[in-house]
Amino acid sequence: MGVRFSYENHADGAALTASSQEAAMPAANVQDPRPTVVWRATGCSSEHIVLDLGAAKPVSVIALLGFNFTSGAQLSLQANSSDSWTSPPFDESLGYHADIIIKYFSQTSYRYWRLLVADSGNPDGYIQAGRVWLGSLFEPARDISSDFSLRRVDPSSVVYSDSGSRIVACRTPYRLLQLRLPSTNEKPDFDALLGAVGKSGDFIVSLDPTNSVWQDGLHNYTVYCHLADDPEWIHRVGDRWSLRLTLRETI
Repeated sequence: MGVRFSYENHADGAALTASSQEAAMPAANVQDPRPTVVWRATGCSSEHIVLDLGAAKPVSVIALLGFNFTSGAQLSLQANSSDSWTSPPFDESLGYHADIIIKYFSQTSYRYWRLLVADSGNPDGYIQAGRVWLGSLFEPARDISSDFSLRRVDPSSVVYSDSGSRIVACRTPYRLLQLRLPSTNEKPDFDALLGAVGKSGDFIVSLDPTNSVWQDGLHNYTVYCHLADDPEWIHRVGDRWSLRLTLRETI
């Protein structure tokens, strides 16, 4: 499968400039960790957002969540050393998926990045996006164990009245992912990841980013998440450890 992690989102510290924005839904909302807090443009035919990282930083993955794009949207990511877009040296098209738009590419470093969206057929008459992720990549040499678990949790509560009627308080479902790394000598790298995110940070994990196991593993088995429990290290031998993680989808 070849699990991949991205835990440093350069977009969060960027200065943002959008082609347009609703006053109550500014471009800065893409830096909110909740995908439901969105940037909304005033139109949909040709919109963009420019991210100035302040300096060139290594980027290997782009991910978008909480958007209203249609399957006919034309999406692209550009990058340059200056805020000039006539002929940027980095220009990649992005494929559509209803739940998450994500693309991995060879690490490249630029200061300015631009996300372009052309979705003229959008029935809403505008485009919006929640989380924008522009990050580097950590790909362990050793893959996770194949006996991971991924389940859908519905936190809705159900009570019954004296007459037996059911009363449901609906809440948003989320995915819970439990992973086990059987043996690794990359504990310092994982410690850097775990220390950076702590209990308050979010990150991206892709279980099958190259679709080597599932038909669309990149999208169906990528989760934007946070730690749901303390990581557990178990010593094996020498410098080798196993790691157990419980991750909760961030919604």
